[in-house]
Amino acid sequence: MMKYVKKSVQGKEEKDSVCVLIPFFNRIPLVLRAVQSAMEQTHKNTEILLIDDGSSESLEKLEEFIEGDSRVRIVRMGKNYGAAAARNEGFRQSNSDYVAFLDSDDFFLPEKLAKQIALMKKNNARISHTSYIRRYSGTDKYVNTSHINGTVMPAILKDCPIATPTVMIKRDLILERNLRFQEMFSIGEDVCLWIDVLSKENILGIPEAYTVVNVTEESSARSEAKQLEGMGNILSFVLSRRELSSYHREIRSLCLRYVDISRKVSQKASESESVENSRLRGPYPKSRVLRTIRSARQFGIKRTIQIGISKRLLRALRKLESII
Repeated sequence: MMKYVKKSVQGKEEKDSVCVLIPFFNRIPLVLRAVQSAMEQTHKNTEILLIDDGSSESLEKLEEFIEGDSRVRIVRMGKNYGAAAARNEGFRQSNSDYVAFLDSDDFFLPEKLAKQIALMKKNNARISHTSYIRRYSGTDKYVNTSHINGTVMPAILKDCPIATPTVMIKRDLILERNLRFQEMFSIGEDVCLWIDVLSKENILGIPEAYTVVNVTEESSARSEAKQLEGMGNILSFVLSRRELSSYHREIRSLCLRYVDISRKVSQKASESESVENSRLRGPYPKSRVLRTIRSARQFGIKRTIQIGISKRLLRALRKLESII
């Protein structure tokens, strides 16, 4: 396990540059709060990229707010491609030593970047995440995710509580591994990237909370429908990766969680004739999951010796296939 070592922040850490990626689509008042929290960091050697993912609202107030601060610039995507594509564009345009992520409706506490860089350097970590403050309906809750530390594969296949706005990663790791968010996904794309990175890299888990993550009724954390979509995306990603195929127990657990949430969503859909619930009966993301399940089963049957798919996992895949 990677040892966690606390360290006070010294001025010498300032030489390290960090890029804060903030993708956004409209919601300009929230973007203003997010970018202000990045601009007011105690660590000043920052590059702040505001990735405009095709906003239809006027950016005049945002442009006025950042005017005169050479650290901040707006990158225009042209149209709405999604957060994954926006963050990938940020990867391409960043020139800093470290990359940090911030969602447009969340914000950093003032010492976030300074503390996290110092701890990464002290612990010789190339990727880290912190705990965070979860804000819902005016109530704050401290969420400790620091147990996700050191070698975390395959445990994170079952559950990955890492919040994207708490992550910091060295740019050389991004370049070395050619890391990218899955642009075909609108939910769960971040977890897919963490699985990809942490299959070959240790992570530093920091118990202190330096980010406020806002949760609304529309957030994935509150919506079972969005949880189902995200889990379907993650499941199809995991099943498509040959190097993950030996983690039978964890994949089986993920399959069964998908089954459980799918049943809950289907039950709610049958009890309501709302447009939102009726949409859940559609093919997305189930068609993608079904295709990957079938291909995984065929591959497993043909190559059982090579990848060793267990009978328990195959049963879980059949159970998942039966509800889709």
